Amino acid sequence: MDIRDLQYFLELSRLQSFTKTAASFYITQSALSQKIRAMEDELGFRLFDRSGRGVRLTSAGQTLHEHAVKILSDWDGMRDAMEKLKRNAQTDISVGLFMQAVYTDFPSMITEFMYNHTDYCVNISMTSERNLLDGVQNGKFDFVFLRCNKALLPPETGCIPLYSDSVSILLHRDDPLACKPYLLLEDIVSYRLICEKEEFDNSYASLKSNFSDQGLELTEPYAYTDQAYMLPMLISAPGFYAFTTADSGKRISEKLPHLCSRPLEPPVPITANLLYDRAREELASHPFCRYITGSCAGRNSGGLL
Repeated sequence: MDIRDLQYFLELSRLQSFTKTAASFYITQSALSQKIRAMEDELGFRLFDRSGRGVRLTSAGQTLHEHAVKILSDWDGMRDAMEKLKRNAQTDISVGLFMQAVYTDFPSMITEFMYNHTDYCVNISMTSERNLLDGVQNGKFDFVFLRCNKALLPPETGCIPLYSDSVSILLHRDDPLACKPYLLLEDIVSYRLICEKEEFDNSYASLKSNFSDQGLELTEPYAYTDQAYMLPMLISAPGFYAFTTADSGKRISEKLPHLCSRPLEPPVPITANLLYDRAREELASHPFCRYITGSCAGRNSGGLL
């Protein structure tokens, strides 16, 4: 006799029906009858008086019922106490993601970390580049994922490069430029640019800065959005485009087959990094940091993450 047997017993005493009790546990009536009969054989007493109109507890059954209620109550209390202990033993960490991380492997990596490290509770936020950088410095975030130029980061920000990528152009698949193996900025000079608002990592100012480093000029945008996942949705016809990366462009075209991405020529490199507060030296060897860098190892080939 075990806890499950006592649960069957108590439910049968409440419902007074083998048919209803069996249904509530998703077992057959015959299986339930066998379990109750085995309990009676083990205890040496009949627990129920069976009749055509249902079942009733015998005096022995009533005695067992009193003890079973206490045992089940103690059992539930023990499980609740252990769950509370487990929750209290968890260590909270906060993680910030750049907006287009929705089109990368980073969300699934975080999920995998949580699955393999149940002693950590991860609080996840997706926000602007400015909020991410500020969050590292003011302690809001323990770790931040951001695609950025390492040389432009504040010196107090620790930075671990995760993988390198390159800028791509996201187009409608029916666009005449979609047949080209790569694109020049001259190809899209008359096209309508859609990008993120100024505080985000794929903003016009950020893009313009990256292109200026390569000696290239970028036309003014046609539309802005503060939600990265909206960028592909705004490209509903030829003549519109947005900047993404080789990695994200591949994922977007898989989810939205009417879109495609083409590499930019000459290439404009971009790096995905894991950021943390350098003053908190322990973070560099934190299990989360080790897990993410290990997951990205060997994936440093043009956005194959």
